Amino acid sequence: MKELLKKLSFLNGKDLADFFKKFKLMAPKALRVDVLREAMAPKVEEQLANTSGGFGIGGQNNYRLLWFAKLSEHQLEKYLSTFDDAELDNKYHNLLVEKMLAYAAEKKVKKADMEELVAASEDNYRRVGHARLVMEEFNNSLDAVFYDEKSCCDGLSVSEFRGVLFNVGTREELFEIAAKYEIKVPERLNKDELLAYCVRQMKIEKYYTAEAEAALSEMTAKDLREWAKNHNIQSGSQLNKKDLIEYILSDYSKTKEDYEVPKDDSVYEMAIPLPYGQEEVDVEALEAKIAELTAEKEKLEKAAAKSTRENNRNKKKIDKQDKEIAKLLALIADKEKEYEELKAAKAKVKEDKAADKKQDEAIAKLEEEIKALDKEVYNLFNAKQEEKPKENKKETYATDDGIVVHSTHSTIVKKQSKDDYYEQKSMGLETPKVEIEEPQEKEPAQEARVEVKSVESLADLIDLVDSKPTSVEHKTSESVVEPKVVKKDFSEEEAYENYSEDIILRIMIDALDKEARDDKRRITEIWPHLGESVLPQDVSVANLLKQGDVRAVGKKEIILVYESPMVCNQIMDKKTRRRALSIIEDKLGDFYNYMALPESDFSEKREEFAGYYLMGSIPKKLSPVKNPYLKNTFNQKEKSITEELTDIFGPGIVKTEG
Repeated sequence: MKELLKKLSFLNGKDLADFFKKFKLMAPKALRVDVLREAMAPKVEEQLANTSGGFGIGGQNNYRLLWFAKLSEHQLEKYLSTFDDAELDNKYHNLLVEKMLAYAAEKKVKKADMEELVAASEDNYRRVGHARLVMEEFNNSLDAVFYDEKSCCDGLSVSEFRGVLFNVGTREELFEIAAKYEIKVPERLNKDELLAYCVRQMKIEKYYTAEAEAALSEMTAKDLREWAKNHNIQSGSQLNKKDLIEYILSDYSKTKEDYEVPKDDSVYEMAIPLPYGQEEVDVEALEAKIAELTAEKEKLEKAAAKSTRENNRNKKKIDKQDKEIAKLLALIADKEKEYEELKAAKAKVKEDKAADKKQDEAIAKLEEEIKALDKEVYNLFNAKQEEKPKENKKETYATDDGIVVHSTHSTIVKKQSKDDYYEQKSMGLETPKVEIEEPQEKEPAQEARVEVKSVESLADLIDLVDSKPTSVEHKTSESVVEPKVVKKDFSEEEAYENYSEDIILRIMIDALDKEARDDKRRITEIWPHLGESVLPQDVSVANLLKQGDVRAVGKKEIILVYESPMVCNQIMDKKTRRRALSIIEDKLGDFYNYMALPESDFSEKREEFAGYYLMGSIPKKLSPVKNPYLKNTFNQKEKSITEELTDIFGPGIVKTEG
């Protein structure tokens, strides 16, 4: 067999699968899963030992690798591709071919029949030479000759599938597993799909009737979601991980026959398994062994007592009995030692489980406290921003001849038709065209600025005009500015990291171009799918990017908006930016730089820019971003507690003594 295996180094998956099909053979998935684990185990141990390596952000992938001994077939195959190691691929290929041929031999396939695989291997070598096998293609070719045992899914038992995929699986992996077994899972739940999902759940839980289905079909989408919520059925726009897991188990041919709806969430709880190759301690068997030793100890003690009594009755047998007693006592000592060791081992297992549970509870509590504090700080900061004095409001009224007039105090700022007015007001912005009806005394520039409260986003301003405002007569001193130089002795990248107002202004000006607006529409369609088909170590960064709202797109520059300044700090961190820029370039097909701003700061810059624009000019400069919770060179100075409280509540509230 060894000589045969040496000749099969270039055997591809299709030829091996055809050989099994020829003899009508199928192998259990456990065979391939065991080979995957055996081949990758040394690589996984090396990765877990090298905690300083860059294999994942925040140790996410290293944490997943702690579950290596219990990962499903699909997850193991993905890690084989992720490691991208030619030596590892060859090791896995040769080991799998060996195990599959050994299985075929057990099923009475003759060695002479296996010789035909040599010809297939040699033919493949003549076609591709030493070209490296693509493992994903190799594994996909063999899917048809492996099968799951009853009550198993993707090489795991039902309980293991729930625990592993919930704790370290992703929604993307669950959709891939569903596709692998031809299970059609709805990605989003519109009304029709939600209705079908509710009917499906009623049938699974055995309370379906045709009358109930008819009643549900007459409901509005809102009423249907409320009904689903009241019946503990997922009512959101998409299925969560638990729902995806149960959808697969209830529909998969190997698990749906004995499928039962979980009574509670305890079915998803699972401790981190022991490393690959280590056997788990069977606590029940350990307790049974302790009971057996205890009974044996008591039996020996009774025998020793009986021997002592007989010794007292028969002095002639003292020597012989003393030796027998000593032997029995020595045996008792050995058993007591073994008993104590087993008892200590049992206690350690219980302590480890208790410690794991306490650590999980402490981590969960800290996460909740951090979220609460983050929310409190964000609310206090917004409350402070709302205390700023408001500008004079603009009056709008309609004349008898159908003209809509906008005025500030006694000055008529502009007029337009009702149709134009309502069309543009629906977009959150009025047109920048200005016609002065009654010349008034010129007011200071800062008071002539129009307060733009209807502008919901910069996109409203950009979509309103074709390229640049054509009906506004710009002053020579306020012509379109190209702010190419950052005026704080920063490099371009440092300017981004310090939230430079010049960068923000440049993007807002460039965003007025039609080409930029078309690009923005393209990007907003792609943005929700950033996390698809990325490497496992990039998933967390892609998800962080997706949380941002694409508000403005300039010339290869993007402004992202987040609710919390803490999230902005995270996505603008240098290490995270490098990975994020790589993901964006890969998904958008070109290099794009980005700046992340909190909602409050972007709203302030947007209204400042729109105020100039609607008065017929383009600003030369915007005011700096002064959010104290954003990390940049201006906020690095450490403040006292009094200064921080004064920043939040104002000097009128916080007072110091002395």
